[in-house]
Amino acid sequence: MFKGRSDGSAGLRYRAIQGKMNALFELGYFDVYHGAAPFNENPPDADMWVEAMEGKFEGGRPFEKRDWDQLLGHCMGVSDTPCFAFASELIAAYPSAKVILSVRDDAEQWKISMESTILSVVQKMYAPSLVGRFFSLFLPRDPLAKYGKMVVKYTRLLDIPWDYERIYNDHNAWIKSLVPEERLLVFNCKEDWEPLCRFLGKKVPERQFPRGNDQRAYLENVRLLEEQMGKKALGNMAITLGGFVGMVLAGTFTWTRLF
Repeated sequence: MFKGRSDGSAGLRYRAIQGKMNALFELGYFDVYHGAAPFNENPPDADMWVEAMEGKFEGGRPFEKRDWDQLLGHCMGVSDTPCFAFASELIAAYPSAKVILSVRDDAEQWKISMESTILSVVQKMYAPSLVGRFFSLFLPRDPLAKYGKMVVKYTRLLDIPWDYERIYNDHNAWIKSLVPEERLLVFNCKEDWEPLCRFLGKKVPERQFPRGNDQRAYLENVRLLEEQMGKKALGNMAITLGGFVGMVLAGTFTWTRLF
């Protein structure tokens, strides 16, 4: 979640990140990388992220600066998962980067935000019921599916409900240990424009500081993603189990009911 030429964001994923991304756009940072990019902007990114995670967590080839340049070199900044999992690598690759550590008032507030957004998706797709586990066998095995599964595994998203305080505090301490004070801003979105603009050397805009996606819009985007994945899974089920069985299941179940 860092960028050598301008700005980076090292906050753990939650809705306020979108608010800060909108704020950075207002300040002239028009291309800030987000973890959803492989799904809605450039699917081939998933292949590189899978390779990066295999290199860091599974004994593969570690990414070098040329790899990060290929994946992120077009961006003015980076944010969100899985970028924050590579904080040390990205800081080493871009040693002049300014880093923004996005925080909440406390770990409890962060957990609440996570539970109302991304965790609602992750728990359905990766920690489902027995019926859901059967259904998940038919999810597509393309790079995007592998990317999503690895992100959940290596960023400990499923551990948040029971270990949120340690995850939140350890992450913040880790980022602070990596970045010199003069290049680090610990930022809560409720602080508004002034500390962010001072850190980046920008004029304070007249517009109100953006507060991110409302929950309804976020959950609608989630619903569309679930529907897309569900249709692919039902199609695979029909091919695997035979047209008749697949049609019966498709008519009986929906993506959300299965979970």
